[in-house]
Amino acid sequence: MFHFLLHAEGTRTTSPLRYHPTFSNLQPQTFPLHTVSKMARDKALTPLSEDPEWADVTPIPQVEGSTHPLAAIAYEDSYSEAMDYLRAVMAASEMSDRVLALTDRIIAMNPAHYTIWLYRARTLQHLKKDLREELDWLNPTALRHQKNYQIWHHRQMVVEGLGTAEGEADFLKQMFVKDSKNYHVWSYRQWLVKRFSLWEGEAREREIKDVEELLEQDVRNNSAWNHRWFVVLGKSADAFEDKETVDKEIAYVFMSRQSTILC
Repeated sequence: MFHFLLHAEGTRTTSPLRYHPTFSNLQPQTFPLHTVSKMARDKALTPLSEDPEWADVTPIPQVEGSTHPLAAIAYEDSYSEAMDYLRAVMAASEMSDRVLALTDRIIAMNPAHYTIWLYRARTLQHLKKDLREELDWLNPTALRHQKNYQIWHHRQMVVEGLGTAEGEADFLKQMFVKDSKNYHVWSYRQWLVKRFSLWEGEAREREIKDVEELLEQDVRNNSAWNHRWFVVLGKSADAFEDKETVDKEIAYVFMSRQSTILC
């Protein structure tokens, strides 16, 4: 099953001071939403208010807590509008194709918005969408935003729903080309090994092969060494009782050390 938890809305807000006559001469400050991507800003999007598909929805604006917030975030108009419509569909518990399109639109502007990801997951499950297609949609986003907790949590839920790790090693290889020490990617790969029992056979060989390729490129890649230990010796304490395996690992360490000295 495709399990998830839906939390309260996770928009980035400050806790504005309530209006008081003492502050009447102060000008409100605004701060840009740095998570809004340039790609999304440059992309020409038809305002939802002008889109006939959304004519039946009354947007719900964000409540800043005061009519005179001192530190209101300067959301771009396109982002504020999209969020207003999202609040409306969430309030109505709507789960539809247009909701998926709306989450796509918001994620392009703010990929760290965890509520969007969770509502997207819930909508995917409700509509019984093809999760392979969701991975195809997700891959370019992950490659653009490599260190994003929300993306990797969503990927984990999707792969859990698929019930297989097929194709994941190939995609992670693309991620390692960009950053071979990315904590998020290695944590996710460790989850794959544990969740799908990739400790034995061809799956184990693939894990070791990919790690050794990375260590050949950089023997000081501690993340790769950690994953090798996890795959070879991390399944249980009994692994250390296998003298042949332990000796083989020690020999590999000395061989790698020798290569470093020669370099």
